[in-house]
Amino acid sequence: RDFAVWEVSYLEKEGDNLSAFWKTHLQKAGAQADLQLDYPRPSKRTYSGDFVEQATNLSSLQDYAIKQEVGLYAVIMSSIKVLIHNLSGSNSVIVGTAVTGRDQIELENQVGLYVNTLPFYTQINTSLEIGQFIKQEHERLLEMLEYQYYPFDKILEDINYQFTPNRNPLFDVGFTWHANTFELVSFSQDLELEEIPMKMRSSKTDLWFHGIVQKDRLTLIIEYDKDIFHRETAELFLYKWYHLLNDLDSLHTKPIAGIELEYKKVNPSVSKIEFDF
Repeated sequence: RDFAVWEVSYLEKEGDNLSAFWKTHLQKAGAQADLQLDYPRPSKRTYSGDFVEQATNLSSLQDYAIKQEVGLYAVIMSSIKVLIHNLSGSNSVIVGTAVTGRDQIELENQVGLYVNTLPFYTQINTSLEIGQFIKQEHERLLEMLEYQYYPFDKILEDINYQFTPNRNPLFDVGFTWHANTFELVSFSQDLELEEIPMKMRSSKTDLWFHGIVQKDRLTLIIEYDKDIFHRETAELFLYKWYHLLNDLDSLHTKPIAGIELEYKKVNPSVSKIEFDF
């Protein structure tokens, strides 16, 4: 209740400023980047989905982020945008990202769900080196997060978004960063807690990316819409993303236009796909 009262008061005071920012942020956004689909897009979404996952080394990505003086979140987000650009050929990319809404210390330990979804739009300049692009995205992410309390439904209302039943509003690709890991707590000898793996059997959008930090490991997950993609396609997307992240040091000074995430399929097993960069 306290948060709801604060939010209403905050929006009454800052609403015009927040609205102006998001209108400006999205005013040059083009159509959603169209990926090549395996099946025709149905007339209405069923939200039927599945997921693929791959673990990668966290420390090397952390070292890269520290060396470039950017956040790891920005590195992962930037890699997704480069991947979507590569897959679709579009320079106009919007990725929806979930934010916790807990950037104020008073909210850190409060019980409640304050999550909001923000549409992070980028017009990709393909002449930029990938390292330059990541730094640019880092700065833009910091700016965007200053306006994170403006509800997504208000953004759609302000830009007069026209809904269609077979697409997610404004973006088809999303990203969630799971950085707050925890350890299981033992209450007594008679009570044990067990971690239950997350199983995603639905899809909010065409593709939703997840980065999950687990000690020294980063698990990459792509949740995909089964109505338009088959599993092998999602696995190929995942392997392209995985190799892009793991090759950032060697690709750092390469222009985005020169990054080709090509693959050679040698047999139906995804584990035996060769990648050329």
